[in-house]
Amino acid sequence: MAFGVLFDFTGNSNVSRITKTADLVKQQWFRDAVNYTQPIDLFVVIGHNPIRPSAPTSTFGTLYNTIRGIRPDVPIQAFGGHTHIRDFFVYDDKTTGLESGCDAQFDLPSGLRATSDITEARKELVLQKLFGCAPLTYCQYCQPFGAPGNIYTLMETALATVVVNETRKDIPRLILVNIGSIRFDLPKGPFTLDDSYIVSPFNDAFQFIPDVPYDTAKQVQGILNAGPAQKRGLSQDFGFGQMPLQDSCVDPPISHDHITGKSYAGGRLLRRQNDQLFPGYATTDDFGTDGDDTPHTKIPFFTQPNDVQANASFPTDGSDPKTVDLVFLDFIASYVLRALKGIGANYTMADVLYYLPKDFTTNSYLPAYAKVAWQENMPNCPVGIGIGS
Repeated sequence: MAFGVLFDFTGNSNVSRITKTADLVKQQWFRDAVNYTQPIDLFVVIGHNPIRPSAPTSTFGTLYNTIRGIRPDVPIQAFGGHTHIRDFFVYDDKTTGLESGCDAQFDLPSGLRATSDITEARKELVLQKLFGCAPLTYCQYCQPFGAPGNIYTLMETALATVVVNETRKDIPRLILVNIGSIRFDLPKGPFTLDDSYIVSPFNDAFQFIPDVPYDTAKQVQGILNAGPAQKRGLSQDFGFGQMPLQDSCVDPPISHDHITGKSYAGGRLLRRQNDQLFPGYATTDDFGTDGDDTPHTKIPFFTQPNDVQANASFPTDGSDPKTVDLVFLDFIASYVLRALKGIGANYTMADVLYYLPKDFTTNSYLPAYAKVAWQENMPNCPVGIGIGS
């Protein structure tokens, strides 16, 4: 007996209909199927769905609890996905869940044609246009904030360098940007138009409030970082929800102690391999710690701030300016105004202006910075060995 269930998805369009798992398990046809009078050897549940019930968007736990409550002795096997990791979870002594964490590739004629079409489209879109050579690998979470290889540290440098209103370039400015505008790591090597969309795809423009007292403006970042992360609305994040931490290269916990209190012995595999390990995903799940075809060292994970702040055109003698241009993304304007109001500065949207033309966005500043700072070795950019190295 097989069932297919989706993760807790809310972003479907009005031409499709999603039946939530919580509703599915109450429907009579489902309960009749589970109670089928003929012998059932195995329940198979499949879906784009995290197999670990503790994942925020997983619905497999609801399905498992319902089936197990009706049929306590029939084995259940779950096959899931969505978290982009390899994972194995033991529900009970007759039930396990598996996520492969990778895609299979089949070089069928239709697939090869699709690859050719994609290649041609990339050429037409000039996605390989080269802006510069990234001198380091910059990651989102594998380095602490402030470290040279941290991409949010890079953001501050890039913002201070290229987010400049020429008519106000000598006026001190604070530039606030939420880290959610960055969506991926930036590896050492060629930085292309394609990379700019992968790393910073959104088109959030730069607004500002002119001549804000510095003693007021300097408090805003701390207020934003003390609050919740600024998130995009349903129409912008497509309802995919918050991905679990595993998606940031944090290994899932071993959690099978609730069954026997013992670890499951993994099979012994003989491999011919290089003894040098490179950073990458390292599986740790309910089946042990030796499930990877290619062993890696773990990629570290460091907590990052909600927002970064770049300072530019400050007095060269190290003193504080009296006033600054407080620059921020239009996406976080309401958060900035709320923070200012909280410290007694009652600015409104009527006080907010665009600091730069609307077409200079969060997708623009890294290419602009690369053209200024990453021209060494062009066009033959040396490449790094990967994230976390």
